[in-house]
Amino acid sequence: MLAERVGVGCVAARGGALASKLRETGVPVHEVQFRGSLGGGRALAKIIRDVAPDLVAAHTSHAHAHALSGTTLPVVVHRRVDFKPKPWSRRKYRRPAGYVAVSGAVAQVLCGAGVARERVAVVPDAVAWPPEGGRLPRPPSWRPLTEQRKFLLSVGALVPHKGHRYIIEALMHLPECVLSIVGEGPLRASLARLADRCGVSQRLWMPGHDKDVRRWMHHADALIHPSTEEGRGQVVIEALLAGLPVVASNVGGIPETLGALGEQVAPRDPKALARGIRGLLQALPRHKEEVAQAREGILSWCAPDVVAKATQEAYVRFAHSHVTASNRPPSHTYS
Repeated sequence: MLAERVGVGCVAARGGALASKLRETGVPVHEVQFRGSLGGGRALAKIIRDVAPDLVAAHTSHAHAHALSGTTLPVVVHRRVDFKPKPWSRRKYRRPAGYVAVSGAVAQVLCGAGVARERVAVVPDAVAWPPEGGRLPRPPSWRPLTEQRKFLLSVGALVPHKGHRYIIEALMHLPECVLSIVGEGPLRASLARLADRCGVSQRLWMPGHDKDVRRWMHHADALIHPSTEEGRGQVVIEALLAGLPVVASNVGGIPETLGALGEQVAPRDPKALARGIRGLLQALPRHKEEVAQAREGILSWCAPDVVAKATQEAYVRFAHSHVTASNRPPSHTYS
Protein backbone atom coordinates (compact mmCIF):
# COMPACT_ATOMS: atom_id res chain seq x y z
CA MET A 1 0.00 0.00 0.00
CA LEU A 2 2.90 2.36 0.72
CA ALA A 3 4.66 1.47 -2.52
CA GLU A 4 1.63 2.40 -4.63
CA ARG A 5 1.08 5.72 -2.90
CA VAL A 6 4.54 7.00 -1.96
CA GLY A 7 6.11 6.25 -5.33
CA VAL A 8 8.93 3.90 -4.42
CA GLY A 9 10.78 0.99 -5.92
CA CYS A 10 11.22 -2.13 -3.81
CA VAL A 11 13.80 -4.81 -3.14
CA ALA A 12 12.09 -8.06 -2.11
CA ALA A 13 13.07 -11.63 -1.36
CA ARG A 14 13.34 -13.70 -4.51
CA GLY A 15 10.31 -15.84 -5.26
CA GLY A 16 8.24 -14.37 -2.42
CA ALA A 17 4.60 -13.32 -2.48
CA LEU A 18 5.50 -9.68 -1.94
CA ALA A 19 7.39 -9.37 -5.22
CA SER A 20 4.49 -10.71 -7.29
CA LYS A 21 1.95 -8.48 -5.49
CA LEU A 22 4.10 -5.42 -6.08
CA ARG A 23 4.46 -6.19 -9.78
CA GLU A 24 0.67 -6.43 -10.09
CA THR A 25 0.47 -2.79 -8.97
CA GLY A 26 3.19 -1.64 -11.37
CA VAL A 27 5.81 -0.98 -8.68
CA PRO A 28 9.44 -1.50 -9.82
CA VAL A 29 10.79 -4.60 -8.06
CA HIS A 30 14.28 -6.05 -7.68
CA GLU A 31 14.43 -9.60 -6.30
CA VAL A 32 17.38 -10.71 -4.16
CA GLN A 33 18.19 -14.08 -2.61
CA PHE A 34 18.54 -13.05 1.03
CA ARG A 35 17.70 -16.22 2.97
CA GLY A 36 20.74 -18.42 3.39
CA SER A 37 22.79 -16.28 1.00
CA LEU A 38 25.97 -14.48 1.99
CA GLY A 39 25.61 -12.38 -1.15
CA GLY A 40 22.24 -10.85 -0.25
CA GLY A 41 23.78 -7.76 1.31
CA ARG A 42 26.19 -7.29 -1.60
CA ALA A 43 23.36 -7.66 -4.10
CA LEU A 44 21.34 -5.01 -2.25
CA ALA A 45 24.33 -2.64 -2.23
CA LYS A 46 24.73 -3.08 -5.99
CA ILE A 47 21.05 -2.31 -6.60
CA ILE A 48 21.34 0.85 -4.51
CA ARG A 49 24.41 1.94 -6.48
CA ASP A 50 22.75 1.23 -9.83
CA VAL A 51 19.43 2.89 -9.01
CA ALA A 52 20.93 5.82 -7.06
CA PRO A 53 17.86 6.65 -4.94
CA ASP A 54 17.70 9.61 -2.58
CA LEU A 55 16.77 7.52 0.43
CA VAL A 56 16.62 3.84 1.47
CA ALA A 57 13.79 2.62 3.72
CA ALA A 58 14.35 -0.64 5.61
CA HIS A 59 11.34 -2.62 6.82
CA THR A 60 13.01 -5.46 8.76
CA SER A 61 15.94 -5.87 11.13
CA HIS A 62 17.98 -7.66 8.45
CA ALA A 63 17.18 -4.94 5.91
CA HIS A 64 18.29 -2.39 8.51
CA ALA A 65 21.71 -4.02 8.81
CA HIS A 66 22.12 -4.65 5.06
CA ALA A 67 21.18 -1.08 4.15
CA LEU A 68 23.63 0.46 6.60
CA SER A 69 26.45 -1.71 5.29
CA GLY A 70 25.55 -1.15 1.65
CA THR A 71 25.20 2.63 1.33
CA THR A 72 26.10 6.03 2.71
CA LEU A 73 22.71 7.39 1.62
CA PRO A 74 20.16 8.31 4.30
CA VAL A 75 18.53 5.16 5.70
CA VAL A 76 15.11 5.25 7.38
CA VAL A 77 14.10 2.19 9.40
CA HIS A 78 10.50 1.09 9.99
CA ARG A 79 10.11 -0.42 13.46
CA ARG A 80 7.00 -2.48 14.22
CA VAL A 81 7.96 -4.46 17.33
CA ASP A 82 8.07 -3.26 20.93
CA PHE A 83 10.89 -5.41 22.36
CA LYS A 84 14.14 -3.70 23.33
CA PRO A 85 17.13 -3.88 20.96
CA LYS A 86 19.99 -6.03 22.25
CA PRO A 87 22.77 -4.03 23.94
CA TRP A 88 25.35 -5.14 21.36
CA SER A 89 23.17 -3.80 18.50
CA ARG A 90 22.69 -0.28 19.86
CA ARG A 91 25.40 1.17 17.65
CA LYS A 92 23.38 -0.01 14.65
CA TYR A 93 20.35 1.83 16.01
CA ARG A 94 22.17 5.15 16.27
CA ARG A 95 23.23 5.25 12.62
CA PRO A 96 20.01 5.64 10.54
CA ALA A 97 18.79 9.09 9.54
CA GLY A 98 15.46 8.34 11.18
CA TYR A 99 12.85 5.82 12.23
CA VAL A 100 9.18 5.32 11.47
CA ALA A 101 7.73 3.73 14.63
CA VAL A 102 4.36 2.04 14.38
CA SER A 103 3.27 3.40 17.79
CA GLY A 104 4.29 5.73 20.57
CA ALA A 105 5.23 2.68 22.65
CA VAL A 106 7.70 1.56 19.98
CA ALA A 107 9.06 5.11 19.78
CA GLN A 108 9.75 4.99 23.53
CA VAL A 109 11.64 1.72 23.12
CA LEU A 110 13.80 3.27 20.41
CA CYS A 111 14.53 6.32 22.55
CA GLY A 112 15.47 4.01 25.41
CA ALA A 113 18.01 2.39 23.07
CA GLY A 114 19.69 5.74 22.49
CA VAL A 115 17.79 7.09 19.46
CA ALA A 116 17.12 10.83 19.70
CA ARG A 117 13.38 11.58 19.81
CA GLU A 118 13.57 14.01 16.88
CA ARG A 119 14.75 11.09 14.74
CA VAL A 120 11.54 9.13 15.33
CA ALA A 121 8.20 9.65 13.56
CA VAL A 122 5.16 7.74 14.82
CA VAL A 123 3.09 6.45 11.91
CA PRO A 124 0.76 3.44 12.19
CA ASP A 125 0.67 0.79 9.51
CA ALA A 126 -2.15 1.22 7.02
CA VAL A 127 -5.30 -0.86 7.18
CA ALA A 128 -7.43 -1.14 4.04
CA TRP A 129 -10.96 -2.03 5.01
CA PRO A 130 -13.91 -2.34 2.60
CA PRO A 131 -17.05 -0.27 3.09
CA GLU A 132 -19.83 -1.83 5.08
CA GLY A 133 -22.08 -4.05 3.02
CA GLY A 134 -23.73 -7.43 3.05
CA ARG A 135 -22.72 -10.21 5.38
CA LEU A 136 -19.66 -12.17 4.38
CA PRO A 137 -19.69 -15.93 3.74
CA ARG A 138 -19.55 -18.12 6.79
CA PRO A 139 -16.22 -19.71 7.69
CA PRO A 140 -15.95 -23.43 6.90
CA SER A 141 -17.14 -26.03 9.42
CA TRP A 142 -19.48 -23.64 11.18
CA ARG A 143 -19.46 -25.63 14.42
CA PRO A 144 -19.22 -22.92 17.15
CA LEU A 145 -22.40 -21.11 16.18
CA THR A 146 -24.42 -24.32 16.29
CA GLU A 147 -24.00 -24.14 20.06
CA GLN A 148 -25.91 -21.69 22.22
CA ARG A 149 -22.80 -19.89 23.41
CA LYS A 150 -20.95 -16.65 22.75
CA PHE A 151 -18.40 -16.93 19.96
CA LEU A 152 -14.95 -15.56 20.84
CA LEU A 153 -12.32 -15.07 18.16
CA SER A 154 -8.52 -14.83 18.46
CA VAL A 155 -6.34 -14.23 15.40
CA GLY A 156 -2.58 -14.62 15.13
CA ALA A 157 0.33 -16.94 14.54
CA LEU A 158 0.57 -19.77 17.06
CA VAL A 159 3.75 -18.46 18.67
CA PRO A 160 4.52 -17.69 22.34
CA HIS A 161 4.18 -13.88 22.35
CA LYS A 162 0.64 -14.02 20.96
CA GLY A 163 -0.44 -15.44 24.33
CA HIS A 164 -3.00 -17.96 23.09
CA ARG A 165 -2.33 -20.20 26.09
CA TYR A 166 -3.91 -17.53 28.33
CA ILE A 167 -7.18 -17.38 26.42
CA ILE A 168 -7.37 -21.20 26.46
CA GLU A 169 -6.87 -21.16 30.24
CA ALA A 170 -9.40 -18.32 30.56
CA LEU A 171 -11.94 -20.46 28.70
CA MET A 172 -12.14 -22.71 31.78
CA HIS A 173 -13.86 -19.78 33.56
CA LEU A 174 -16.19 -19.01 30.63
CA PRO A 175 -18.49 -22.02 30.14
CA GLU A 176 -20.88 -19.79 28.18
CA CYS A 177 -18.28 -19.26 25.41
CA VAL A 178 -16.66 -21.07 22.51
CA LEU A 179 -13.36 -19.96 21.02
CA SER A 180 -11.80 -20.01 17.56
CA ILE A 181 -8.07 -19.33 17.19
CA VAL A 182 -7.43 -18.53 13.52
CA GLY A 183 -3.75 -18.93 12.75
CA GLU A 184 -0.99 -21.45 12.29
CA GLY A 185 2.38 -21.99 13.93
CA PRO A 186 4.71 -24.20 15.94
CA LEU A 187 2.57 -24.18 19.11
CA ARG A 188 -0.46 -25.88 17.55
CA ALA A 189 0.16 -29.27 19.18
CA SER A 190 1.04 -27.85 22.60
CA LEU A 191 -2.04 -25.59 22.58
CA ALA A 192 -4.23 -28.58 21.71
CA ARG A 193 -2.71 -30.53 24.63
CA LEU A 194 -3.30 -27.56 26.94
CA ALA A 195 -6.96 -27.45 25.88
CA ASP A 196 -7.28 -31.14 26.73
CA ARG A 197 -5.73 -30.61 30.17
CA CYS A 198 -8.04 -27.64 30.80
CA GLY A 199 -11.09 -29.60 29.70
CA VAL A 200 -12.08 -27.07 27.01
CA SER A 201 -11.12 -28.89 23.81
CA GLN A 202 -14.80 -29.34 22.90
CA ARG A 203 -15.21 -25.56 22.94
CA LEU A 204 -12.00 -24.75 21.07
CA TRP A 205 -11.71 -24.59 17.28
CA MET A 206 -8.31 -24.09 15.58
CA PRO A 207 -9.03 -24.06 11.83
CA GLY A 208 -5.53 -22.89 10.82
CA HIS A 209 -4.51 -19.89 8.76
CA ASP A 210 -7.11 -17.92 6.80
CA LYS A 211 -5.94 -15.02 4.65
CA ASP A 212 -9.35 -13.34 4.96
CA VAL A 213 -10.12 -12.97 8.67
CA ARG A 214 -12.96 -10.55 7.90
CA ARG A 215 -15.40 -13.39 7.43
CA TRP A 216 -14.64 -14.59 10.94
CA MET A 217 -14.87 -11.12 12.46
CA HIS A 218 -18.30 -10.46 10.98
CA HIS A 219 -19.72 -13.52 12.77
CA ALA A 220 -17.89 -13.38 16.13
CA ASP A 221 -19.12 -11.68 19.29
CA ALA A 222 -15.71 -10.36 20.38
CA LEU A 223 -12.04 -10.44 19.44
CA ILE A 224 -9.68 -11.58 22.19
CA HIS A 225 -6.05 -10.50 21.78
CA PRO A 226 -3.95 -11.74 24.75
CA SER A 227 -0.47 -10.85 23.40
CA THR A 228 2.42 -10.40 25.79
CA GLU A 229 4.13 -7.92 23.43
CA GLU A 230 2.72 -5.98 20.50
CA GLY A 231 3.98 -3.11 18.40
CA ARG A 232 0.57 -1.77 17.49
CA GLY A 233 -2.01 -4.55 17.34
CA GLN A 234 -2.99 -4.59 13.67
CA VAL A 235 -5.66 -7.23 14.15
CA VAL A 236 -7.22 -5.03 16.85
CA ILE A 237 -7.60 -2.22 14.30
CA GLU A 238 -9.13 -4.64 11.80
CA ALA A 239 -11.59 -5.91 14.40
CA LEU A 240 -12.70 -2.40 15.36
CA LEU A 241 -13.23 -1.49 11.71
CA ALA A 242 -15.31 -4.66 11.36
CA GLY A 243 -17.47 -3.49 14.27
CA LEU A 244 -16.15 -6.16 16.62
CA PRO A 245 -15.58 -5.30 20.30
CA VAL A 246 -12.15 -6.24 21.68
CA VAL A 247 -10.59 -7.54 24.88
CA ALA A 248 -6.81 -7.21 24.77
CA SER A 249 -3.68 -7.14 26.91
CA ASN A 250 -2.51 -3.64 27.83
CA VAL A 251 0.97 -4.10 26.34
CA GLY A 252 3.00 -2.22 23.73
CA GLY A 253 0.92 -0.13 21.36
CA ILE A 254 -2.42 -1.78 22.16
CA PRO A 255 -3.58 0.95 24.60
CA GLU A 256 -3.03 3.55 21.85
CA THR A 257 -5.00 1.45 19.39
CA LEU A 258 -7.87 0.34 21.60
CA GLY A 259 -8.33 3.31 23.90
CA ALA A 260 -11.73 3.11 25.61
CA LEU A 261 -13.31 0.99 22.86
CA GLY A 262 -13.00 -2.31 24.68
CA GLU A 263 -11.56 -4.01 27.73
CA GLN A 264 -7.82 -3.90 28.50
CA VAL A 265 -6.42 -6.46 30.92
CA ALA A 266 -3.06 -7.36 32.44
CA PRO A 267 -1.01 -9.77 30.29
CA ARG A 268 -0.33 -13.39 31.26
CA ASP A 269 -3.34 -13.49 33.64
CA PRO A 270 -6.08 -15.92 32.52
CA LYS A 271 -8.43 -14.98 35.38
CA ALA A 272 -8.13 -11.26 34.61
CA LEU A 273 -8.72 -12.06 30.94
CA ALA A 274 -11.84 -14.06 31.80
CA ARG A 275 -13.16 -11.17 33.93
CA GLY A 276 -12.54 -8.73 31.10
CA ILE A 277 -14.35 -10.96 28.60
CA ARG A 278 -17.32 -11.47 30.88
CA GLY A 279 -17.54 -7.73 31.57
CA LEU A 280 -17.52 -6.94 27.85
CA LEU A 281 -20.13 -9.61 27.04
CA GLN A 282 -22.43 -8.31 29.76
CA ALA A 283 -22.46 -4.90 28.05
CA LEU A 284 -22.06 -6.15 24.48
CA PRO A 285 -24.72 -3.91 22.82
CA ARG A 286 -23.12 -0.79 24.29
CA HIS A 287 -19.64 -1.86 23.20
CA LYS A 288 -20.84 -2.60 19.66
CA GLU A 289 -22.48 0.80 19.41
CA GLU A 290 -19.33 2.57 20.62
CA VAL A 291 -17.15 0.68 18.15
CA ALA A 292 -19.51 1.50 15.26
CA GLN A 293 -19.48 5.21 16.17
CA ALA A 294 -15.66 5.23 16.31
CA ARG A 295 -15.15 3.79 12.83
CA GLU A 296 -14.61 7.07 10.97
CA GLY A 297 -12.24 8.31 13.65
CA ILE A 298 -10.12 5.17 13.33
CA LEU A 299 -9.96 5.49 9.55
CA SER A 300 -8.77 9.08 9.97
CA TRP A 301 -5.37 7.80 11.16
CA CYS A 302 -5.00 4.32 9.61
CA ALA A 303 -6.44 4.67 6.10
CA PRO A 304 -3.80 3.94 3.43
CA ASP A 305 -3.81 7.47 1.95
CA VAL A 306 -3.36 9.03 5.39
CA VAL A 307 -0.53 6.68 6.35
CA ALA A 308 1.23 7.11 3.01
CA LYS A 309 1.17 10.91 3.35
CA ALA A 310 2.57 10.77 6.90
CA THR A 311 5.26 8.30 5.82
CA GLN A 312 6.31 10.45 2.88
CA GLU A 313 6.54 13.49 5.15
CA ALA A 314 8.77 11.51 7.51
CA TYR A 315 11.02 10.43 4.63
CA VAL A 316 11.44 14.04 3.47
CA ARG A 317 12.16 15.27 6.99
CA PHE A 318 14.78 12.61 7.67
CA ALA A 319 16.39 13.11 4.26
CA HIS A 320 16.76 16.82 5.07
CA SER A 321 18.29 15.97 8.43
CA HIS A 322 20.84 13.87 6.55
CA VAL A 323 21.69 17.02 4.68
CA THR A 324 23.95 16.91 1.63
CA ALA A 325 25.50 19.71 -0.39
CA SER A 326 22.47 19.87 -2.65
CA ASN A 327 20.04 19.87 0.33
CA ARG A 328 17.22 18.58 -1.87
CA PRO A 329 14.26 16.40 -0.75
CA PRO A 330 13.97 12.81 -1.99
CA SER A 331 12.33 12.38 -5.38
CA HIS A 332 12.22 8.59 -5.31
CA THR A 333 12.81 5.92 -2.72
CA TYR A 334 13.78 2.28 -2.64
CA SER A 335 12.29 0.20 0.13
